[in-house]
Amino acid sequence: MPLRLQESLHVFTGSGWQQLPAWCNFFFELGSAVASTRSDPARTIVGLAVPTRAYAAPFVALGVVSTHAATPIIAEDNAEYFEKLTLLPRGKPLIYIANGRRLKGRHDGVEGSGSDRILRVMVESKESGGLTRLIQAEDAKSIEIAEVDDVILPATQRGKQLLKNQEFVERLLPGVSVSDFAGHSRMECEILGRLNILRSEIVDTRFGFLGKKSLLNEGSLQDILRARKFSGVASAVRSNVHRVDGKHPPRPTSSTEVVIFDGAEAYLKARSNWSKNNAVVILDAVEAAFQSGADALNQEYTTRRIAATTPDVPVPPPGVEMVAYHTRTA
Repeated sequence: MPLRLQESLHVFTGSGWQQLPAWCNFFFELGSAVASTRSDPARTIVGLAVPTRAYAAPFVALGVVSTHAATPIIAEDNAEYFEKLTLLPRGKPLIYIANGRRLKGRHDGVEGSGSDRILRVMVESKESGGLTRLIQAEDAKSIEIAEVDDVILPATQRGKQLLKNQEFVERLLPGVSVSDFAGHSRMECEILGRLNILRSEIVDTRFGFLGKKSLLNEGSLQDILRARKFSGVASAVRSNVHRVDGKHPPRPTSSTEVVIFDGAEAYLKARSNWSKNNAVVILDAVEAAFQSGADALNQEYTTRRIAATTPDVPVPPPGVEMVAYHTRTA
């Protein structure tokens, strides 16, 4: 069942705190609906023609990430996951999670044998003494396999704080263990668009929950989206944003189920690289490439649509035109 934004969520504007307009909930629900469908064997494609693209992509992404927030990242039990960790090559970058922080680390081998094995995780540089944490099987899930090829360990590190606005996150994700959510990474969706605009909407815009008399909790959409582009190396991530370069368009992360094309230019330049993902295409009626984007989307609808099925998505608000259909994965 698609999630719904809480009515008490407000946004800070030049004239103070304002309740979110109703259309925000449509984009949130749309993201939740698309996230609830798998992209294998059929893709869900939703095309939108909107009067303005402002905040549409971030709220679609918010619906995607929120829908899977309670799903465990590490499916294996401790013993299975510990075995997986011990088989990694020495030097493999890792993340060590402890005391509400994430620290950069590196696989430093295994001590002992059988059930007495201990995983060595170095968290500070050899030059500074090579501080190493010893991880037993029951603590295996305090380690995350980093999605980077190499890591430079500092002389000392305090690590990255898991949550800055915990009460805000708890309000947006009721019933979810926010420490688990903020402690581990999983790429849920990726947005393709203009980085400066997306940073302003995701990181810089203030959101908060208001009570009868005052602001209760404040945060940003980044607290939930945890976009890699706007995060530190040791941060847990749930999404990413990409600038679209016509010569080198971005490619999806292996686990990504949903891609959001924030504008016709992003869709026209990069769609061929994202042919296996569920997709939301946002076309701003005033952008220069709007008609070209609409023509390309209509062409795909005509030639690749699976006519027998229709995605279960929310009804758009007035002023927003929508087409939703299924296609086979390429």
